[in-house]
Amino acid sequence: MYVEPIPTGLPILDQSAATHCGELAVGCTEAAGQIERATDQMQRQISDLAELDEIASALELDQRHIAESADEAKLLSAQAYDRLGKGTDRVGHDDFVALLFAQAVIAKDTALVFIAGRATRRG
Repeated sequence: MYVEPIPTGLPILDQSAATHCGELAVGCTEAAGQIERATDQMQRQISDLAELDEIASALELDQRHIAESADEAKLLSAQAYDRLGKGTDRVGHDDFVALLFAQAVIAKDTALVFIAGRATRRG
């Protein structure tokens, strides 16, 4: 039996449309690869940012401790200054110079010996 195709009136799909579809599929695959690489890079950067945030928090805590320690050192220094002031009232000038001179000799500090000698002449 002889079969004759029925004309539909539609143009037959030419080869260029198939070629364009193939090029489109390849382009989409390449774009998907680029998107995946960009996503991976973003995940690494988010991880790095989280780590930097933790470091910044630790540094902020350290800075707070340092500020508190500095304040405490200032307070202790002021207290020591007050105690030294009260101590000089009890220790006479000559006693202080003798102590300074003895310390300088023990330490072999010629500059301190010179200062003690000058204080002796002044007193």
